[in-house]
Amino acid sequence: MTKQTPTTRDWLEKANEATQPEEQIRCYTEAIKLNPKLILAYFQRGNCYANLGQSVNAIEDYDRALHLEPEMIGAYINRGLCHANLDQHEKAVADYSSAVQLDPENAEIYYYRGNSSVHLEQNEKAIEDFSQAIRLDPAFAYAYGNRGLSYSNLGQDEKAIFDYDQAARLDPENASIYYNRGNSHAYLRQHEKAIDDYSRAISLDPEMGEAYYNRGNCYGHLKQYAKAIESYSQAIQLEPDIAYAYNNRGLSYANLGQHDKAIADYDRAISLDPEMEDAYYNKACSCAFQDKTKEVLMNLRLALQFGPQKYHELAGSDTAFAKIRGNADFQNLLQEYCDKC
Repeated sequence: MTKQTPTTRDWLEKANEATQPEEQIRCYTEAIKLNPKLILAYFQRGNCYANLGQSVNAIEDYDRALHLEPEMIGAYINRGLCHANLDQHEKAVADYSSAVQLDPENAEIYYYRGNSSVHLEQNEKAIEDFSQAIRLDPAFAYAYGNRGLSYSNLGQDEKAIFDYDQAARLDPENASIYYNRGNSHAYLRQHEKAIDDYSRAISLDPEMGEAYYNRGNCYGHLKQYAKAIESYSQAIQLEPDIAYAYNNRGLSYANLGQHDKAIADYDRAISLDPEMEDAYYNKACSCAFQDKTKEVLMNLRLALQFGPQKYHELAGSDTAFAKIRGNADFQNLLQEYCDKC
């Protein structure tokens, strides 16, 4: 008995039965060989490529599907998502806009377009899209959260907090919402509230290094230096290459009079970011408390090289340099950079 050659339908059925995207791609490819105008096969193969993170291949298939069916909403949306994954946000916005014209009541399309507008730093446009998404779907937690982020990007943190409140009500287990709301509270100098939010984010996602770091900053503003050190240390444990975590932990050690530990942290910060002028200046301050005049002058000079006006003004009044303010080399150094301000 002659073995029957699989038909297009057979390959599509095999693709539906397959559990691995690679096998599905093979089946859709065979179906396309038999029928090069099979719109669904291009679309579904594109989805498989997208699920594998192969956005370029996916876009090519969505292009073919749209060439055959110019009003295929899903192809515009998914192609837009692939463009966004490739940081091609102008193209993503164009695709979402085409999809909106075909399906103006779809909240997700406005949400996706808003996200790409945020990446393009077009926050006003993003807010319009997120607002439309919310009008269409009042329970869309992500739309509230990202509209809040857009408001925060525009410095409108009171509005941002309102949106984060709505997002947290709808999606109370989302760590990012609390983290972002914590940032807005911190921008408004509401450090206790910010700490509460960062702590909530950490309880939901203990691996969120930035939440520990920002909580450390808030503890520092409240002069709770031991707690700040603890938070910075947790951030460093998770993300050992955050230079500013070392710098800011060093400041907390310095404020507790532990200048050896402070200097060690400043050195680590500098090794990670040799142009971190704050670390040079802070190290100069700690060296001054230890009467290490040579190290003070060397590190202060480096700070002045990066920011002559800023550090000239700071050094001129900083109590850390009280003991060496009359030192001729110190005075000459400030005078040298005064001329460059």
